[in-house]
Amino acid sequence: MKGIVFNVVEAIIEKEFGPEMWDLLLNNAELDGAYSSLGNYPDSELYAIVDTASQELGLTAAETLKWVGKRSMPYFNDIVPYIFKNYSNSEDFIKDVNNIIHPEIKKLYPGAICPHFHMINSSKKSLSLVYTSPRKLCALAEGFIESAAEIYENNISIHQTECFHNGAKRCVFLVEWVS
Repeated sequence: MKGIVFNVVEAIIEKEFGPEMWDLLLNNAELDGAYSSLGNYPDSELYAIVDTASQELGLTAAETLKWVGKRSMPYFNDIVPYIFKNYSNSEDFIKDVNNIIHPEIKKLYPGAICPHFHMINSSKKSLSLVYTSPRKLCALAEGFIESAAEIYENNISIHQTECFHNGAKRCVFLVEWVS
């Protein structure tokens, strides 16, 4: 996993709880925490941080990942604002994530392994979004989707209809834009 992900998680934790919490999480996860944004690190290190954060925050791992996802998008907006400025709403942004967002991420962070999103059953007010990734971080993706809607000041309802963690072969989100 790219170090930028760790950098964003660190920034979120420090903003919400202070640098002492980040140090505590690293210590409890038995990690050194020296993450370069362009570096590659084992996925297991992120999972260890999430597990430790879950214990400290009294949340499940899925709730922690969703919480991180919801708070991450503003940081990515700061890093690559030109991407977000190309869209006027979260629906267009979400629909184009594979075509514009992920290639840009791969340019900035060579070697990044991005999840894949496939749109099915799209209408003016709703979208079924299939998420596939070997990392199975669907809760993080859900948080990203909710955060994207907040950036564009769109109201959405999101329901996960299929999930890797419930035995499904993929995760499917039903995203509805609410007036």
